[in-house]
Amino acid sequence: MPSRLLKGLLLLFITLALLPASARQTNHPKLGINVAGLGKLTSAIPFTDIFKSSRGWFTSCDYDWRASRPIDPGCSRKKSLNTGEQALLDLDGDGWVRSLPPQQDPAIYTSVTSTWKLPKAFPTGRYVILYEGEGLIKMTGDLKIINDFNGHIEFDLLSPKRNLRLQILQTDPRRNGNYIRKLSIVPKRNEHNYKRQIFNIDYLRKVRDMHSLRFMPWTNPRGNVATEWWQRATLGAAHYTGPNGVPAERMVDLANAINATPWLSVPYKANDEYMRQYARMVKNRLRKDQKVYIEYSNEVWNSIFPAATYAARKADKLWNFPYKKVAPGKRRVLLGANWYAKRSVEMCQIFKKEFGGQRNRVKCVVGSLNSVPWIGKEILECPLWKEANGCGNRVDGYGIGPYFGDYIARKENRATVKAWARDGDGGKSRLFQEILHGGMIKNGPEGGSMSRLRDQIYANKKLADKYGLELLAYEAGQHLIRYDPPHTVKDPAVLNLFMSAQNDPRMRQAYKQYLNTWQQGGGGLLLHFYGIGEVEPKNFFGMLDSLDQKTSPKYAALMDYLSTRSTYVAPKRKAYLPPVIDNLPDPVIDEPQAKPVKPVVAAAPVQVKKPKPAIAAVNNVTAISGRSVRRWKKTGNSATSPPVRIKNGKSYLRFYWHYLNADGNANDYFRLYAVDAKGGRKLLFEQPAGDIKQVGNTDQLYEEDVSRYIGPAVRLHIEVNPGLQVAVTKITF
Repeated sequence: MPSRLLKGLLLLFITLALLPASARQTNHPKLGINVAGLGKLTSAIPFTDIFKSSRGWFTSCDYDWRASRPIDPGCSRKKSLNTGEQALLDLDGDGWVRSLPPQQDPAIYTSVTSTWKLPKAFPTGRYVILYEGEGLIKMTGDLKIINDFNGHIEFDLLSPKRNLRLQILQTDPRRNGNYIRKLSIVPKRNEHNYKRQIFNIDYLRKVRDMHSLRFMPWTNPRGNVATEWWQRATLGAAHYTGPNGVPAERMVDLANAINATPWLSVPYKANDEYMRQYARMVKNRLRKDQKVYIEYSNEVWNSIFPAATYAARKADKLWNFPYKKVAPGKRRVLLGANWYAKRSVEMCQIFKKEFGGQRNRVKCVVGSLNSVPWIGKEILECPLWKEANGCGNRVDGYGIGPYFGDYIARKENRATVKAWARDGDGGKSRLFQEILHGGMIKNGPEGGSMSRLRDQIYANKKLADKYGLELLAYEAGQHLIRYDPPHTVKDPAVLNLFMSAQNDPRMRQAYKQYLNTWQQGGGGLLLHFYGIGEVEPKNFFGMLDSLDQKTSPKYAALMDYLSTRSTYVAPKRKAYLPPVIDNLPDPVIDEPQAKPVKPVVAAAPVQVKKPKPAIAAVNNVTAISGRSVRRWKKTGNSATSPPVRIKNGKSYLRFYWHYLNADGNANDYFRLYAVDAKGGRKLLFEQPAGDIKQVGNTDQLYEEDVSRYIGPAVRLHIEVNPGLQVAVTKITF
């Protein structure tokens, strides 16, 4: 009988075979997209399990709307959906609600609710709710319940007009720990494969031509304040819409699924160990034939992001309040730019160290404001961090956001644009005349928005060339909107003009000229902002409005651009520079790259066929067992190997194991250490509860270069949560 792993691989291969041709693997990717933000997940629908895209938990109470009176004490119309008592929730490590307040509890809420804001094009039809545990679930919306029994509810979504709400009215009624958890909502057709088919196949079809995917929106740079690696969003999280966004593993998995180059953003408060663990995860999980772009946070110079204030304060403290005579606004940008550059270089060093001999797979990027070159100059020179002797020498790419049309939305042009809106076509003819040729706005750029853009690209290309950096567009596209006071667009007529222009056929021509301008200016990879998302009055950046939209002027232009021959020539770089600070850990050096294989997007970390001879299942309660650890010293939930002496040359540790009872305990963990002769421990690998639950009892392999331990003998040390049982099947050096 084939193993579960082989069955999963076979299903994945069949799924991929049914899809159109994947993104081409290339040394110089040309075009990609930013994924849509957390608020657009119901438009893009990237995940098969739509519960991951819901918002929650809201603490709710019962109110009689007909009689206009509370049923639960303290409840009101305003509080019925959300009493605001989230701090009182009893959650497990993955965010599932373990209990609800008893009747005598002073809390107002008596249930919890998750909600979806459904766009008009959200797919209707049969859905299945699957879960473990006992309790009572209520599903509301324009739907019809087909059947309902413990652990399985089917409903027909008739339309998206009433949105959706899932309410847990009871959980763990017997008080035996069997609360509602592992809840998923999937289309009926995916009832039996959703754990393997993580990503919506229709979404994959729409994005798989892209060379690269930037995951900044999924990282949630405004709300993500994770400092330690364990604080990140985990694979088993109830929702992927929380403050820490989508699990980083899922970002790599999606890139693997379409063979695209991932562009990853690291949270601005992440410490060195967070970055180190992040790098190890990417190295172990990403396809071996792919590179990765890494970026520290997002637009740290931009005051709308909390990272800007954080960076400025850090710079003030580190460099003793420099630039005292500079105007406050500019000073803040300069301070943030220097800290941002410093942290970007440190992050780059950590990632490249971890990738070791494959450091060229890591592309470190800093980003700046395309219309203000002095910001980029400050970032690349980083004059406050004198030890670096220029940060531009220590990264690989210089990114800008070369949007077009933003000046048209400025306050001083508002009266002109409002006059356009009174034209018979709502002003679109004069709008596109200004975009393509200019002359419609007094004192506007000669030649229009494309001429203005050409000058900006030239200035930034000159700056990138000074350091031999690739010029990249981390975001790109039209920007017929302003959010920054006093330019904020609120006038309905102006908003309607800008919105209606998005699907005007002339937008395709505007994009064609725009993309040609970028390429002719020497630009490399361009990442459109963003992929798929429903149009809203102040958010119409998507290339498509919905997953079922077959095309649009923007999408057609992007596909046209993909089909043209690239004229990009990569700059010649200097030799790799040594780190600014030499106290970083030594690299984890991988084996020579093997022939790439199709990725298993649901697996974490690398999963392998069980080595032979296989070890029999352990029937006692020994925490750590297996032939490979028979001679290890075992104490409770830990085990230590005899001394191992490492010889000169590359020495790879290959550690095979699987769990015997990975049943979703929120306290589970697995840790593997190297212990030196003095008893000092170095954490090699850690698997938290969320990852253990995701992997289950599947066979796993961890690889590590341990040649750094040449000389004195070292020991391996395993530690697990009490109650978790591990079978170690093979260890080789």
